[in-house]
Amino acid sequence: MIKIYDSNHNFLRLLPSCRNIYTTETLSTGLKTLCFQVPCKDEFFEIIQEENYVETADYSFVIKELIMEDNDFMEVRCFANVEDLMGRVFHVFDCFQLSLSQAYEYCLSKSEWKLDYQSIDRSIATYQIPNTTGYEMIKQIAKDYGQEFWFDTKTKTLRIYDKMGAEFGAYFSNELRLKNLTKQSSTYDYATVVYPLGKNGLTIAHINNGKDYLEDYSFSNKTVEKFFIDEDIEVAEILKQKAEEYLANACVPRASYKLQLSSLGDGVGLGDVIYLVDKIKRIKQKQRVVKITRYLREPERSSVEISNL
Repeated sequence: MIKIYDSNHNFLRLLPSCRNIYTTETLSTGLKTLCFQVPCKDEFFEIIQEENYVETADYSFVIKELIMEDNDFMEVRCFANVEDLMGRVFHVFDCFQLSLSQAYEYCLSKSEWKLDYQSIDRSIATYQIPNTTGYEMIKQIAKDYGQEFWFDTKTKTLRIYDKMGAEFGAYFSNELRLKNLTKQSSTYDYATVVYPLGKNGLTIAHINNGKDYLEDYSFSNKTVEKFFIDEDIEVAEILKQKAEEYLANACVPRASYKLQLSSLGDGVGLGDVIYLVDKIKRIKQKQRVVKITRYLREPERSSVEISNL
């Protein structure tokens, strides 16, 4: 059931007459969005306003967009309620030799949000970033240290992971729930040899048997060279690790799949590893879930996107 509150968080009412209700969860953003339609002639139509709040059983949203293309229904688009993190600024985000968990806590310090840290903790370099927000710095730190995150807006909890999801044998095939599959793949960023470069020209040669490059010909024997440059890295071991992660993705085609399923079920979550077998398109893959669209009242319309990106 959808609840609506005014911009001061005062409860207004339940919204029973909605249609086309669906949520979209995305791994890359750590956020969920909500979209639904309401009849223009319903008595509660006027309380649907931008910046009012909407709640479902497990998430809190803010109304951000209203679309009226006819006289019958209005489409309501809602963004995750992370405004406490997006709407509080740091004139200087000054973080000196804190652990990662402490850095995330600093990001939350101007809000009522709390941290659920489920990753390996370690020291980090100094951040001195002017004119930013806690929300932007959470994304920046996670990107720099290869972590993933989820904004739990109902409990105001930031959850940090080394990698979200699990591998528990979820299996989709033509005989089991898979109705249709769309595939998109490319090799525009393809590389088999990478030369890592860090701060002040740092290389990995002295920790890599004298070689200043990494190579991976697992997909083809072509030699395609690229640089991996991160001038913030001062330690060769970290530079090599980051370059290895980059090459592991660059040396194979980047592929994404959208699955139309007869039913999604509750057991599949963002980041999960699933097995995909489409005998018609001759595809057999093991990939991660990167996006889930759930239709609350029409589960047969739900879809999953999986990818190696």
